[in-house]
Amino acid sequence: MQIDKELFRKTYGAFVRSHLEYAVHAWRPWFKKDYLQHHQEQARATIMFKNLSHLPFETRLVELDLLPLNDRQLCDDLIQTYRIIRGRDCALEFADFFKLAETEHLRGHPIKL
Repeated sequence: MQIDKELFRKTYGAFVRSHLEYAVHAWRPWFKKDYLQHHQEQARATIMFKNLSHLPFETRLVELDLLPLNDRQLCDDLIQTYRIIRGRDCALEFADFFKLAETEHLRGHPIKL
């Protein structure tokens, strides 16, 4: 059975990535062995695409327009930081994590951590 790249991206996002990233802020893999296990899961999912199975992992990610797991985690961390700072959909308190810088030179925005 042949699937196109768009169908693969949708299927991968719905089943594989959602499983790997579920509640990642609570359990993020800190040890190298845990990170490598998740990396192998992503590699295994992308190698199923037959037309790209002969390519290196990084090239498969580019061809399928997917981000590596560590880039996705960085993006999710930035989104979570934004939610904490703005108080949107987050039960965490700003003061428990951050302290605002005491400077007046902020180039047009009110927040500097």
